[in-house]
Amino acid sequence: MLPIMLSVAAIILSTVVLQLGNGMVGPTVVMRASIAGDTLAGIGLIPAAYGVGFVIGCFWGRRLIEQVGHIRGFVVAGALLAALAIIMQLSPHTTAWVLIRAAMGCSIAVISTCADSWVGHGTPWALRGRVLGLYATATKLAHVAAPALLALSPFISEQAILLSALLFALSLLPVALTKMPAPEMKPTAGVSFSVLLGAAPSAIVVAFAVGLGNGAILNLLPAHGLSVGLQQAEVLTLLAAAHVGGLVWQWPVGLLSDLCDRRIVLAGGLIAAASAAVAMSFPAVARSDGALLLAFAWGGMGLSIFSVALAHAIDHFDRGNLLAVCATMLITWSLGSVLGPALAGLLMDFFGPGAMFQFGGACQCAAGLFVIYRLLNTARRKRAAAFVNVPVSSVEIHMIDPRRG
Repeated sequence: MLPIMLSVAAIILSTVVLQLGNGMVGPTVVMRASIAGDTLAGIGLIPAAYGVGFVIGCFWGRRLIEQVGHIRGFVVAGALLAALAIIMQLSPHTTAWVLIRAAMGCSIAVISTCADSWVGHGTPWALRGRVLGLYATATKLAHVAAPALLALSPFISEQAILLSALLFALSLLPVALTKMPAPEMKPTAGVSFSVLLGAAPSAIVVAFAVGLGNGAILNLLPAHGLSVGLQQAEVLTLLAAAHVGGLVWQWPVGLLSDLCDRRIVLAGGLIAAASAAVAMSFPAVARSDGALLLAFAWGGMGLSIFSVALAHAIDHFDRGNLLAVCATMLITWSLGSVLGPALAGLLMDFFGPGAMFQFGGACQCAAGLFVIYRLLNTARRKRAAAFVNVPVSSVEIHMIDPRRG
């Protein structure tokens, strides 16, 4: 058992180091574009391009891995990320950053597909719950640590992109040294959007709304903070507080959803996140001492909801369709994360920086009201499986989901 855990840990370590580097690039490039005086609509295209690349990588990654194998696929994508980070440092132009982030999103999706399927193949059924919990927690810790490190030291903040290139390169070492054999990629059947929408409309609506709202707020929070007069360290601390909220509240929210109708938790979490977002939209509030608490509250609800929506969708299908359901939910979330930053950036240009939080809050509130409507008009569905904390990654991570049986 120990050799298996060590082999799996090596791949998880590579993924976490890589996500740490990616988490440093995202807010850094948005802040630099904001400081350079670019329009908020133009800045919004940077994270939107990343989302487009991620969606493309979700479809293309499996084909690449099938052709060259897991190790080569991981190394190619990781080396490309390191090179792209260096090119980004040498090309201080927003147009170039848009294209580079699109390529980075595609590379991250390829690596996520590679790592997730590899971990899934090497994890025995008896260890699946523990490994998936470790994977989800480690990934969220990387998301917390990235902005925290940027806020901690001016040197790290100034050299963030070069340091991310270093982390991308270092992430290749554990994978290159692992002895765990790579799996074969097997084709999976799909569950169409219309079928999932008909079976679990609340899940689809929430996934899209979370992609829209969270994609806008998480990616454009650095630009918003600088626009209302916060220092870079203060902006990054707010971002870290939001991720800490998601880390702390994920399990309690999930466990609560096991005790009652999941839609009650979805509706309550969405309305709470929307309320925190609207409160944060006022510049005076964003600059106040309570901003960290609000960011923590928003992250605790907003960043915990997707896994509950996924569990609600899975409740409506048998175990054999788990991968297909998760793929459709991930694509729905990804499409929202593409549109969210672009739309929020346009609104910020027209109505001011507070429009970002108002847009995110409106998306979450609308989804919450839809869930309440469904809750009042349809009966609770019985379920056979409990909530499982799953990171937002490639669909291959669900190979180790214990709900598959």
